[in-house]
Amino acid sequence: MFRKLLFVMLFLCALVLVLFIPTGVNIARNSLAKFDHKTPVKVGFGLRANQEFPFYPAAAIMYRRRTPRLQSERAYRKWLEENPEKAEMVRQYQSFLNGKNVGEIIPMRQLLQGCADNPLKPELAFDVPPKALWPNIVPTLKWFDANARPFVGNVRLYHGYRNPEANKACGSHSPVHPANSAIDFVPLEMHDPAKIERLMCSAFRAKGKTAKIGMGFYGVGLIHIDTRGYRSWGPDTRSATSPCKA
Repeated sequence: MFRKLLFVMLFLCALVLVLFIPTGVNIARNSLAKFDHKTPVKVGFGLRANQEFPFYPAAAIMYRRRTPRLQSERAYRKWLEENPEKAEMVRQYQSFLNGKNVGEIIPMRQLLQGCADNPLKPELAFDVPPKALWPNIVPTLKWFDANARPFVGNVRLYHGYRNPEANKACGSHSPVHPANSAIDFVPLEMHDPAKIERLMCSAFRAKGKTAKIGMGFYGVGLIHIDTRGYRSWGPDTRSATSPCKA
C-alpha cells in the first residue's frame, strides 16, 4: 500500500513538472520580451541584476536592462583578420595612445567595442575611430585612471567608440560615444554599490567640473564617464536620479 501511494505521489510530481514548468518558462520569456528598458522598477539597496553585476541604488529606481555583451578575444581577432585596413588603423591608434601615456589603461579590444547588443548587426560590434577623433579619448582615460581607478580597481569596459550607425543600433541618441570621448565600464573588484557611488560622486564633485566630466550610473552596474560637459545622471538618464546630485 505504501509503495503504491509513493508511486502515485512521484507520478503526480512528475506530471506537475512536465505540465507547469514549461508554461512558467514561456510566461517568463514572454514577459521579458515585453520589458521596456524605460519602465521603472523599485528595488532594494544592494540587489544584484545577476551574479556578477550589482544594481546601483540611485534613488532606488532601476531600469530593466540586459547586461551588455562583451565580445570575445576570438571575435576581435577575427574582425581584425577580415578587415586588414582597420587592423592597420588599430595598430596606429594603439601607437598614438601609447605616445599619450594612456595606451595601457584599457585593452584596445574593449575600447573599440561599439554595439555588441544588436544581434541583427554583428558587424557593428567593433570599429576604430577616425584619426581626427583619437585625441578625444585621451582626457577621459586620464581622468578615469587618476580619479576612478583608485576607488574601483580593475574594470571591464563594455562600450567605447561607436560609429554613428552603431550608436543608433544601440538605441542611443547621445553624441559622446561617436565622438570617441566616452567609456562605459563595470567595476570587477568592488561589489558595494553604495560605496562605489559615494566614492565616484566624491571624485566627480571634487575634480569633475574642471575636466568637464559627465558621469552616469545605469541599472545593470554600468558607470559612464565622458569629457563632454559637467553633468551627472541616474539609471533613467535624468539628473534628478543621479546619486551625485547635491
